[in-house]
Amino acid sequence: MHKLNKHSARELILSLLLAISMTLLFESCMIFNRILDEGKEQQTEIRDETYTIDSSTLLESINQGGKDTFTLKTAIPNVYPSPSAVPVQWNQSDYLTIAQAFYSVGWQDNLKDWELKNLYFGLKCSEITYGPQSAGFNYFKTEEKQDRVIRVLRHLFIAANDNIAILSEIEYFPEITKWTSIKLPPKTIPVEIALQIADQNGGAKFRERIENNCSIYAEISYGNYGEIWVISYSGFENQKNELFRLEINANTGEIIQEK
Repeated sequence: MHKLNKHSARELILSLLLAISMTLLFESCMIFNRILDEGKEQQTEIRDETYTIDSSTLLESINQGGKDTFTLKTAIPNVYPSPSAVPVQWNQSDYLTIAQAFYSVGWQDNLKDWELKNLYFGLKCSEITYGPQSAGFNYFKTEEKQDRVIRVLRHLFIAANDNIAILSEIEYFPEITKWTSIKLPPKTIPVEIALQIADQNGGAKFRERIENNCSIYAEISYGNYGEIWVISYSGFENQKNELFRLEINANTGEIIQEK
């Protein structure tokens, strides 16, 4: 019977110890990762699609019951429509009408079964007299799927100036965090009024100081004071560090905070 010399035996023992250490390290990492994953929601993207629109006729077409107002983009490589020559003059109600119509086309569903997490709008400072040129909606609901509870988030983005609408859908599992929805009751101040309040309380001076070389972002969500509008002015190009921000009570119009 062949016997191992001391040198070979020592190498064998060291190899075994190294293998055991690596195994224990791997198992420890797996356990640590599982611990980290606990308390986290896993995200799965279900859909991500782009549709073309004609912002110059979109509202009229929807009001007349048109069904071909949104066209799914399938061209490869992507071919995007030409930007609008003239900014739209849509208010918040118009965007909500478009969102409802798009929802029935893109998802073949009705918004009545979904909750609104937040709503946001965007425009260039030079477009302040026209109103928002883009809008985003985040809707969600909790449902059962394959014997498990998940949260579904549906995001809709409308860019009037680029003549496109984008939808995406993400599933979250397990549902750990409970989201708060906003209701937009009739007395809630719409974005066009919130923008006026912001402009009258420092926004106009900010725009004038940097010669409208900026953009405006307006978001309504649920905060410590209930529904609030957050209006942010951000400089671009040579004024990237220029910022102005207001928080407005969406029910009273009162300025909550200015930065």
